[in-house]
Amino acid sequence: MDKSNEVDAESLIQSLSGTKRIFLIISVCLIVFGTGADYTETQEFKNKIIRVERWRSLIETTMRKNQYTMDVDKVLALIAQESGGNSWIVADDRWGSTGLMQVGPRSWTPTQAQLKNPKINIEWGLWFLNGSLKLADGDWYNALRYYNCGKERADDWPSCGTKYANLVLTYWFPYFYTPDPAPEPDPICLCP
Repeated sequence: MDKSNEVDAESLIQSLSGTKRIFLIISVCLIVFGTGADYTETQEFKNKIIRVERWRSLIETTMRKNQYTMDVDKVLALIAQESGGNSWIVADDRWGSTGLMQVGPRSWTPTQAQLKNPKINIEWGLWFLNGSLKLADGDWYNALRYYNCGKERADDWPSCGTKYANLVLTYWFPYFYTPDPAPEPDPICLCP
């Protein structure tokens, strides 16, 4: 198992901007102190959030490079559902979906070994997700269904991908949501 991309929690927290750091700390506190779960489950969950959050800057850079305008927090929620932030993971599905965004290696995509590279996986995963968003006219719920099942299958079977879309949007998304900081108020001129 390749752990060369592992980052310790303290380094991650220190690298986040003020607002994002506060939201991550609050989320972790809510997880640790606000639930009835035993500590082992809570620590495991906290580690998953940290593993996923560390990919934020790579996602933002890739989105800027490709001029994608999708919601980074929702992309992180998708990654939490797909791989838990593990870049080396391979699914036992028929395609051997691989990496952070669980991209299936095909004849026209990178190989499974290449898809374990976070940069390549995010590039291809965002390409697929952007295409799904276009097919769904910007509707995240249907775009996630298309990402999970493919458009034809999701359209033929209305229940296909609904559980997945709900998990991404209602379970994972709140843990990554970072509202834009409030704009600075306009200075008031107290001129005579």
